[in-house]
Amino acid sequence: MNDKTLYEQAKELGVEIGSHESDMYIPVTPDTQELINNYRFKSQVSRFISNIDSKLWFDVPFAFTPWWDKRCGTNTSATCIACRLGA
Repeated sequence: MNDKTLYEQAKELGVEIGSHESDMYIPVTPDTQELINNYRFKSQVSRFISNIDSKLWFDVPFAFTPWWDKRCGTNTSATCIACRLGA
């Protein structure tokens, strides 16, 4: 089990990361597909074709850690479901 957030893992891969509020967008690549395959909440992940670059991207709900850090404070973001529900 990886203790890093999906956001942290995507950053380590060096992939482009987009967001809308707490939702994280990452391009579909073999590396990001492997991340999603190992993601605990993979059943919640969807795909879309970007209107900007016409490429396939993953939409990962609630996974954009910087949004949670700003809203709830650091050290609570990715694992604090109580923070999410109380927000």
